[in-house]
Amino acid sequence: MRRVSLGLLVALAACAHSTASQSPTPRPFGQPARLDLQRAVAGHPLASMLRQYDANLATLQLIQTPAGLRNLSERIAADVSDAQDVLNAAARQTGAIQIRVPSIPTTGTPADHGEAAVATYRDALQVRNDRALTLRASQLQESQANAAYAFDRTHAGTRLQIRVKLRNLHLEPNDRCRMQAELDALQSQEDRLVAGIRRQDAITLSEFANALQREAISNLNELAGDVEEHRRAAGQLRDDVRTPAAALTLDDRAIALQAYKTSAADITQRLGDVATQNRLAAARLASEMASVQKARAALRSEIVASIETTADAVAGERGLGRVYESNAPAGATDITSSVISHVRSTLMQ
Repeated sequence: MRRVSLGLLVALAACAHSTASQSPTPRPFGQPARLDLQRAVAGHPLASMLRQYDANLATLQLIQTPAGLRNLSERIAADVSDAQDVLNAAARQTGAIQIRVPSIPTTGTPADHGEAAVATYRDALQVRNDRALTLRASQLQESQANAAYAFDRTHAGTRLQIRVKLRNLHLEPNDRCRMQAELDALQSQEDRLVAGIRRQDAITLSEFANALQREAISNLNELAGDVEEHRRAAGQLRDDVRTPAAALTLDDRAIALQAYKTSAADITQRLGDVATQNRLAAARLASEMASVQKARAALRSEIVASIETTADAVAGERGLGRVYESNAPAGATDITSSVISHVRSTLMQ
């Protein structure tokens, strides 16, 4: 759509320049004219593109702030800290075990927060998948709009000619039926084109969703397996401490301490990766929103410029004076409808 918008901006600028250079200007002391700029913008042939930009921005804003997940980074940081505290406490207890005269703890065993870590990771994966799927759907909808617009631009001249001929009240019934059939055929062709693209996009979106789901399940199963392995190891270690074996050695304690250290680093890394991906996705989303907002602002600026240039030309042609967009004096002539018609006819040429 950005490439299409760029071409339209050039066309608008050219039309405005042509109108300004070829049409008369308002008379300095002529009767004032009034222009409803908001209505003129809404009636402009490219107003639908402004509405499409607004819809895209609304979709991006929904993706940017999903309900209940605005503090995802803080939640992940808290879970990382909690997991580290639990593993550090277990490591301290393991390090305090006396080899010859074991100190057997009976209470105060650290709670197992493995399920919380898995749940947080699952939530983060779901958020990532939802954002990616919504963004992909928005991109596919944009391609459908581009295809429909390209078709409309290609056949705009033909459609306009047929509609003008159909307005002739003296047109023969057979000719009227034939022309109406041609107009309906063009619309049907456009509908089939968009429907075909929509069907293909639905297949693409479904395959993309399935791929995201398979990847998420694989990642979640991998983490769940690691957490379960850690839980079994921790439970076995607690059982061994409560009933110390005669063969307990310094090597056994060193292995347990290394296992705690490895588990802490692995869980921290995994949750940190989720937080990093979340920040990167947020940055990319902000950049996309800024780009869409900039393109919309540029398009509206050119639309307003072409409307104002056309308004001056219409006022000059009708022998009117200054054109007021607000606070027009009493008795000012409303030229809004004429400006809209002139802009439409100019862009259809």
